[in-house]
Amino acid sequence: MRARVVVIGGGAIGASCFYHLVERGLSDVLLVERAALGHGSTGRSAAVVETQYLDRDRIAVCAWSMRLFRRLEREQGLPFAHHGYLRLGRTARDLAQFHASVEMQRELGMTDAVVLDPPAIERRFPSLEVADTAGGLFGPTDGFVDAVRYCELLAQLGQARGGRVLQGAPVRGIRVRSGKVVAVELDGEVVECEHVVNAAGAWARAVGRLVGVDLPVDGYRRQLVNLESPTPFAAPVPMVIEYVPGMAEEGLYFRGDSPTRLIAGLHWEGYGEVEPPADPDRYREACDGDYTARVSERLGRRYRDAAELRVTGGWAGLYPLTLDAEPILGELHEVTGFWNAVGGGGVGVQTSPAIGAIVADLVTTGATAVLGDLGPYRLERFDPARAGDR
Repeated sequence: MRARVVVIGGGAIGASCFYHLVERGLSDVLLVERAALGHGSTGRSAAVVETQYLDRDRIAVCAWSMRLFRRLEREQGLPFAHHGYLRLGRTARDLAQFHASVEMQRELGMTDAVVLDPPAIERRFPSLEVADTAGGLFGPTDGFVDAVRYCELLAQLGQARGGRVLQGAPVRGIRVRSGKVVAVELDGEVVECEHVVNAAGAWARAVGRLVGVDLPVDGYRRQLVNLESPTPFAAPVPMVIEYVPGMAEEGLYFRGDSPTRLIAGLHWEGYGEVEPPADPDRYREACDGDYTARVSERLGRRYRDAAELRVTGGWAGLYPLTLDAEPILGELHEVTGFWNAVGGGGVGVQTSPAIGAIVADLVTTGATAVLGDLGPYRLERFDPARAGDR
């Protein structure tokens, strides 16, 4: 078998890389997934899609991505629940950052974000208790998508233009000759190729080792709790998050998942010494009892109808994170034709359209207009003394 490009990983980022490579005229692209599309972190995520960030790069990436999600919803029927996204702040500094975010979003074409004071939040969402907050940054048309269906749609669209998809196809090796990628080894099959895109999520480090590079990205276990209401909610429950980027402590987040179900969890940016990485092939996929209790206690303080909710279970997935929680994008200096699109933990679904476009641009033309400066996302940022990547 032969392909010009082999994309490893059928989650949100890998499916997006596949789709955008084919969109740029490379019909000879093969997407290989060790299990099923969306099987890993993507299918176990909250699948939130929003633009309520505080730094320009993240807003730009999410705004670019939002346009594709809306187009897929409009043209392909992608399930997209526009329940809104509310980021709560506690200080005047938080509110100042929220106002700055609204201005940046408008400059980037996202025009509906607003800053709400506590009374305005309670008028819009009577079930929320926000007296302890300074206000919130709200995106009324943000929401969440069906992440697995998103991967399937991108794969189908790529296949319609000549791309190929193999599921149940774990990668066993990558052949390199004279510093260049020449083939990918599958079970009983060798695929000759010129380029490999590593979009393997929590398995990204293992894929990097196949070409002799130890990538600083690992999977960190994150959990979500299911809670059921005995009666339908009076109105859709938006995504609510107490976390503001840079906070030292964990922040509660929750959203409606159906007319009678909430999912809730705790977000933080602790890893490494604080929390050891998980083995993506052997980690506990159920929720821990103490975690469920912490989530329930926090939810009881924020959601006025929490006493009516009953915990019905939950699950755990993995955030593929780098040392600074930003992705690694670009071609390795050591191995021509080996490209990374890894480390999107926590925001992989919502940033995947832009990440896929960036990587496809780099593979096909060597440059991208999605982001002006890719320096903060190069592998060499972790070790300036090394040869670096391109």
